[in-house]
Amino acid sequence: MKQDSHSKKGVLSGATIVVVLMSLVVAAGCGSSGEGAGVAVQPGTLSRAEFTKKADGICTAMRAKFDREYEAILRKFQKEEPSQAQLEAEVDSVIVGMLVPIFEGAVDEIAALGAPKGDEGEVAAFLSALRQRLDEVEATPKKVSNTLTPFAKAEKLAEADDLKGCAESFS
Repeated sequence: MKQDSHSKKGVLSGATIVVVLMSLVVAAGCGSSGEGAGVAVQPGTLSRAEFTKKADGICTAMRAKFDREYEAILRKFQKEEPSQAQLEAEVDSVIVGMLVPIFEGAVDEIAALGAPKGDEGEVAAFLSALRQRLDEVEATPKKVSNTLTPFAKAEKLAEADDLKGCAESFS
């Protein structure tokens, strides 16, 4: 009977791990927060359609990379039974060591594209909102797991700028 109790505890612990880490996947998608960390976006040579296609591709690749790395972590936790403290440390590590760098890379790549002439302000607003939120999340990783929509402002700005692939990458 003790073995059954231990098995149930292991299942519960595994379920808890999955729930906490799953919040990262949801959190990686959404959001909120204030004005820009000031991402500079220069006018580029791409047409609006070309820019949108490339920026959306960067965001989609960013989300796919995050999802792949996140799934590897989930597999690791299915084999272990970490303590609550270990789990919290791992969540912070995933956010600061994985989510933030992946998303920051996308910000840099999109900024490097150069915005279509006349769209620099909108693109800069989207990227600045995302960068600012990443800075906040890096300083306080629990902000991601404490809300279902940690990147909502960036998502809304991406939608407003017709960057549907980017907006979907945050939801």
